[in-house]
Amino acid sequence: MTRGRREVKRLSANSWVPLLVSDDGEVIGESDAIIAWAGAHAAAQPTISAT
Repeated sequence: MTRGRREVKRLSANSWVPLLVSDDGEVIGESDAIIAWAGAHAAAQPTISAT
């Protein structure tokens, strides 16, 4: 097992990917759940200053 797969297994008890670990440590392990999380946590659009 590769080092990356060992880390996935440590985080989720499975060696399946994809696996998302958020900045606050939340572990999300299903593609649909990752897509939903990304939609709910979209980064703010940068604003361009007109100076």
